[in-house]
Amino acid sequence: MQRYLSTVVYCLLSGGLVGCTASPSAPSPPPLSAASPFASIVGDYTLTIEIDESCRSIPQLLRTRSYDVVLEDKGWHFMPIRTADERFGHLGGEIWPPGPDSRYRFEWNNFDIGGCDYPEPTGSTQLYVCGDGFGIPSASGISGVIDGNAFLDTSRPPSCGGVASHRFALVRKTR
Repeated sequence: MQRYLSTVVYCLLSGGLVGCTASPSAPSPPPLSAASPFASIVGDYTLTIEIDESCRSIPQLLRTRSYDVVLEDKGWHFMPIRTADERFGHLGGEIWPPGPDSRYRFEWNNFDIGGCDYPEPTGSTQLYVCGDGFGIPSASGISGVIDGNAFLDTSRPPSCGGVASHRFALVRKTR
């Protein structure tokens, strides 16, 4: 008994009970790494954004935008959405891990304060579309609504800034 108490007192004085036991034990297994929250959504998609009808300055022909995009898990705390067509330059977005309600946070062209950082060339003018919102996963992809802006380069500040709710759908491409 005295020997056991001596061991306990020694361990407490030397910084805690870590590694101090009366008998040897088996080594602990290494901790398991958590699976990526993006593992099930990596791939090639078609992203469609329907600009809110409140953005009356956007011509009807430009209100539905479609992009070929790639979702790549880079091991970051978010997953970048990259346009596959180099004509769009830095235009893209981010997806953030799902919350307790299983919705993914979706951001499009919303990197700096105010958003709409990069234009989309649409012929003689440039279209800016951006927003932040949530999407619900399904068997074919993710869809939802982003609140944000849409305007032509000639209409700064945005005519529908901050009040627009653009619908989006990421649909997985089949091979």
